[in-house]
Amino acid sequence: MFLKTHLLPLLLATAVLTGAAPASAQLFPSLGLPGGAGPALAQASGCLGPDAARVEVQNGAAQPFSRFRSQVAAQAGGEVLSADLCRSGGRLVYQVSVLVGGRQVVNLTVDAQSGTIL
Repeated sequence: MFLKTHLLPLLLATAVLTGAAPASAQLFPSLGLPGGAGPALAQASGCLGPDAARVEVQNGAAQPFSRFRSQVAAQAGGEVLSADLCRSGGRLVYQVSVLVGGRQVVNLTVDAQSGTIL
């Protein structure tokens, strides 16, 4: 309980102020924090920032995630929390975090052209 009420808010505040990925998401994955380790980690692992993602969608290399959002949520049986456009295996994919059952965060990889969950 001490962790959730005292230490966690301090770790999250530090991450926000420094712009880093929340350490709590990396150190305490069982807390089920939305979005996993945050955008900083996603960009470090081959994911595109908002401007680069917009260019890929405008060029037709990827479909907008809004086209797949409800389909992915229905297939995963939960609520989409976040989606990042990333390069993986020579193609573009969305790394999607879905909240399932109101408690568990599931990470999925979705083809950025077809919307197929890989």
